Amino acid sequence: MATGANWNVELREMLMLGGSLALGQVTRVGFAVVSVIMMGWISVQALAAGALVNSVVLLLFLSCSGVLQGISPLLGLELEAGQYSWINRVMLHGVIVAAGLTAFSALILIGLPLLLSLNGQPESVLREARLYVWVLIPGFFPALWLMGLRYLLASVGKVFWLNLIQIVGVMVGIGGNYLLAFGYWGFPALGLMGIGLSTSLVNGLILVVMLLFLKWSPQWAGLAGVGWPRPVEADLLRRILRIGGPIGVVLFVETALFAAAHAMIGYIGVEALAAHAIAMQLFYFVIIVPVGLSQAATARVALAIGRYSKQNLLHSASAATLIAFVFVGIIGGGMFFQAEWLVGLVLGYQRELNPLIIERAVSFTRIAALTQGLSGMVIVLAGIARGYQDTASAMLYVLVGYWGIGLGCAAILAFGFRMEGEGIWWGMTAGFAFSLLTLIGRLFHMNKRIKAQFGDGDVVASRAGGPG
Repeated sequence: MATGANWNVELREMLMLGGSLALGQVTRVGFAVVSVIMMGWISVQALAAGALVNSVVLLLFLSCSGVLQGISPLLGLELEAGQYSWINRVMLHGVIVAAGLTAFSALILIGLPLLLSLNGQPESVLREARLYVWVLIPGFFPALWLMGLRYLLASVGKVFWLNLIQIVGVMVGIGGNYLLAFGYWGFPALGLMGIGLSTSLVNGLILVVMLLFLKWSPQWAGLAGVGWPRPVEADLLRRILRIGGPIGVVLFVETALFAAAHAMIGYIGVEALAAHAIAMQLFYFVIIVPVGLSQAATARVALAIGRYSKQNLLHSASAATLIAFVFVGIIGGGMFFQAEWLVGLVLGYQRELNPLIIERAVSFTRIAALTQGLSGMVIVLAGIARGYQDTASAMLYVLVGYWGIGLGCAAILAFGFRMEGEGIWWGMTAGFAFSLLTLIGRLFHMNKRIKAQFGDGDVVASRAGGPG
């Protein structure tokens, strides 16, 4: 009975934390969508430049936030034991990692207009892109370190205030976009540059407010990663990068997979490309929940290891898996049986413009019903593996699955078997299926090892992964 009660508690905790983290993801995505809409109001050139720059910024930000996620398992190990000096060291070294990643990303973004010019982009687009890049760069570090704070608060299930501050910040950001882009209330009309400036200012504002909140909190004062560690511990930096590096590679590979699929569909035709864009919008929207749940799974599994509790560990892993399975199952059924309605919802007033695009989009969406299910499970199981500090295996499985199996099958099915866009979607689905099966096998192996380590009891005598 006690075991069942404990499992119910863990299920509830996982639902609440995963839902809260997913809400934070929705807030970020919502702000990005509104910003893109406003770019379209400015001009076609602004929209083109903003879309090009944002695609690179998104790839860099996801990859860097993945690397920074290396701090999450290290925090969970010691939070339960109250080792706040260790937590403070991890957070301060996380700041160093975030600063280094920001510098690397800034160099890429500074050179981006040159790369776009070599790609044949018109000067009107390049001019907008140059200004937009320079005002976005100052906001990269605040946005990245907010992810670090999210990992800290997720480790103890306390993300309410962060979400609230972010929601208010996004509302301020939307207003800032409007004022700085179009020049109302005496502000200069800066166009696309105004949207970038507003984004950076809001990222900085949210970070400052969040740091002040943590400073005034008796529990978290001094743990937010403000300052510079003395001395800098090279071993701890390597440990964060060893755990987080493979996560960043996984997120980079996944984003690049969809970019490659987009490029392949471009060879098929404009209608297929437009239909693919519609299906991808639906895919990206529903995958937000598994992303939030995976972060919750990492935090809860790491916390269970910090408690030395086999029971809590298995409950955390099984609760995350069950929630993910039920969610992707319900969403998959909705996407398959209501594909026409969902496509019409995305198209809005344009739903009657091109019946061929709608037909292809419906077909892609029905395949995406399975694709999102497999991808969602991969994301959550990879989150569980991160809680175990096993990130290298997930990286290997994703590299082989996404790029070897996924893109290979997509090319063969689309062009060899002439299945065109449907073949590309089925190829990506095959890649996700391979990655899921290999991850399941890896987690079964790890659970057997954990059970052997714990033996018949619930508390293990020693742990692999506390502070060194």
